[in-house]
Amino acid sequence: MIVKISAIVTSLCFLAIGLFSAIPANAVGIRQESAHGSMSQYVTLDGTHTQGQVYTSGYTALLDRFQVALLKTGTPGAITVDVYATSNGVPTGPSLSTGTILESAVSSSTPGLVPVDFSSPASLTSGSDYAVVFSVTSSGAGNFYNVYTVGINPGRWQRVTSTTPGTWVATPECLDFETYLTFVSPSSQPSSSSSSTSVITDPSLVHTGINEVQSYQYLGLGAVLLLVGAVVINIARVRSRQD
Repeated sequence: MIVKISAIVTSLCFLAIGLFSAIPANAVGIRQESAHGSMSQYVTLDGTHTQGQVYTSGYTALLDRFQVALLKTGTPGAITVDVYATSNGVPTGPSLSTGTILESAVSSSTPGLVPVDFSSPASLTSGSDYAVVFSVTSSGAGNFYNVYTVGINPGRWQRVTSTTPGTWVATPECLDFETYLTFVSPSSQPSSSSSSTSVITDPSLVHTGINEVQSYQYLGLGAVLLLVGAVVINIARVRSRQD
């Protein structure tokens, strides 16, 4: 009897270890700045047109994910995403961080938010302006992306377009986008009572730094640990009776 129970305990322990190791160490950060619309207005992103979003960071943190609303036509290729500092409202200087959106990640039938995760996130400073720029190397005729816009401009936020390297045209509107931040110190993290800086706030989309899959993993881990505890107690009872 004790041997069988011990085998069960061992199996449960291995299951707990498996669940714990499956939980990623680098969870996506907390959603902060965002702007959302009806995904009916858009600008073109192709080998000729580079698009970008300039916005003011509300926090001192690391930008580990940026999501933008996209739809593809044809085979426009991968999108390179760069984060820049700004000067006079347009991108300037070297790239602070680079990521890639694969063509396969973008739908050709339904527009939607597509994420880009930065393996080396840019360090943002609260109150400073940054530009997130989307470019395609060479898409060819009939191959392009729709980058959806919201059509409003909260404060200093704006969309920028370039058809010539180094030259930008600013438009007082926003792309349809979201930012996800990781806070490097407790003092820089917003309190639970503060709201994210958003043009449109959707409480159902607010993230806590743990995604849905991770939540189920933690729940499963807790259940396994409870079972292990119950089995250990039963073993102790059986042994005490035998004594």
